[in-house]
Amino acid sequence: MTSAAPSCSTPPPSSEPVQIRLLDRHDVAGFRDLRLAMLRDAPSAFGASPDDEAVLSEDAWAARIGPDDNTALFGAFIGTRMVGSVGLFRQRPAKMRHKALIWGVFVDPDARGRQLARRLMQTMIAHARTLPQIRQVTLSVTASNLHARALYESLGFVQYGHEPKALFVDGNWFDEQQMVLRFTSAA
Repeated sequence: MTSAAPSCSTPPPSSEPVQIRLLDRHDVAGFRDLRLAMLRDAPSAFGASPDDEAVLSEDAWAARIGPDDNTALFGAFIGTRMVGSVGLFRQRPAKMRHKALIWGVFVDPDARGRQLARRLMQTMIAHARTLPQIRQVTLSVTASNLHARALYESLGFVQYGHEPKALFVDGNWFDEQQMVLRFTSAA
């Protein structure tokens, strides 16, 4: 598979409305392009690299999207262009089905400043609350990413762990913080 050009080519007009919706198999190409662009744009924010993911099959990309009771991916669109995403992966073992992991939070640099990361996170949190038995959602964030940490804290996430040297990118070490948002009741 060859990777398409990054989706960051033309800035969308800031007055265009944004649509946030649950992705499905028809969104594989758009999500793949955005995912590869995010891995290039913010290498210290993600455990994967563009080389890791450029070789994934169409079926592997579709499996990430779901949607089903264990997997969901929301995209933010300006017109037909996907400019942001957030994913959710629910733990499958019976003893761990009460928790889910939020991953892949990203907004294209050209679309930032419109509260899209907040809107994507609020949408995903609301979705997670509808899943049976979910009691908490977790995420990891690069410790030096103060903007992302402040967003997550403003949404009610609290730190429960810190992993020194979690990522090694271009000769530099990056710590990660693990954060959790606990729901007061199950769906």
